[in-house]
Amino acid sequence: MREEMQGRVTPDGPADLLIVGASARAAAASAVAAGFRVVAVDRYQDVDLVKLCPTHKIDRYEVDLLRVADTRACRYWMYLGALENHPAALNALAGRLPLLGVSADQVRLVRSAPHVARALAQEGIPFPRTRQSPRDVPQDGSWLRKPQASCGGVAIEPWFGTLHTDTNRSSREWYYQQRAAGLPCAGLYVAFSDETRLLGVTQQLLGQTWCGVRGFRYCGSIGPLALTGTQEQRWRRLGSVVAARYGLRGVFGIDAMMERDEVLPIEINPRYTASAEVVERATGQSVLGAHVAACVPTDKWLDTWALRAVPPLGGGAANDYGIQSPGTVVAGKAIVYATTSITIRDSWVGHWLQLPDDARGPQVADIPAPGTQIAVGHPIATVLADGNRLEDVRERLQARAENLYGCVE
Repeated sequence: MREEMQGRVTPDGPADLLIVGASARAAAASAVAAGFRVVAVDRYQDVDLVKLCPTHKIDRYEVDLLRVADTRACRYWMYLGALENHPAALNALAGRLPLLGVSADQVRLVRSAPHVARALAQEGIPFPRTRQSPRDVPQDGSWLRKPQASCGGVAIEPWFGTLHTDTNRSSREWYYQQRAAGLPCAGLYVAFSDETRLLGVTQQLLGQTWCGVRGFRYCGSIGPLALTGTQEQRWRRLGSVVAARYGLRGVFGIDAMMERDEVLPIEINPRYTASAEVVERATGQSVLGAHVAACVPTDKWLDTWALRAVPPLGGGAANDYGIQSPGTVVAGKAIVYATTSITIRDSWVGHWLQLPDDARGPQVADIPAPGTQIAVGHPIATVLADGNRLEDVRERLQARAENLYGCVE
């Protein structure tokens, strides 16, 4: 099936997309399914990514990205999670290839919590109280200490006046934010030149012990959620305001706490997000196709090669790149983290690759190569599942996580 998708579009010339991130498998799979020729660059070079497209494994974004760009001919490039913390790398590669997404200068603003708080306040949208210094911040755990450059909830912890992790960072590398009540969620959007559309809202899985983590560590998503009219209206306005304020283009995400009809934004992710895979798996939307169409709407190459292979969002011909209301299908993913140091065995990889796919995709993804050494607290693989209810999907994810642990233990 994957080989068939990979061969759908084979134009002469360079590859269509260079996709760069900490883990590129999900975005690469979306791009290949949409008919794009892809080159992927990430930190893992998992075996299922290698089966999809040419791949490169890198350790230092600022140095290795330029080396890859010099050796691979691509029309465009886009970045994924963690690259927003490396503006120098974004600028360097943007000088070599056209970027599909948000520039480094825009990233600096949209990733500044104090700047976002001021911008949203001017629009009448609430945002948690935020401080750059611990001065006058209560030390009772009602506020969180967060790293300025963060990804996946790493090193976020309640503030009690002492440092428990990452003590090598200077005080300027942290900020402080008042905790908010509610359900942790993520809105997924695509910003076109004339409008911003909500693709779906998912529930975030944070600190799940059955995934091998605690605290605020991101370990998966389930959705899309069925929203009330008021909730949907607030999610839509939030995305439109953010996109307009910061000039965003293409796919981006907003993390928020949702309690009843209240939606309180927490963080903006100005790129293709981890929840995109869940929305795409549940709805059939081509999230990567929408991203490309939003970023290069006038490119004749796109008209010729991409749009014919990209199913319209929403599943209806008249709803071009629109939103599909949540139906009976719910999808989920869970990242399974190592609780002990392990070395990946051939037999494990063979077993995971031989598992039958669900109707909408694989059971296990991000499969490391045999011989890979994985330290405590680092991801082993991702399990995925589908169902008709959020609770069913969560149970299936948990069962598959337990099976994966049983395999490696």
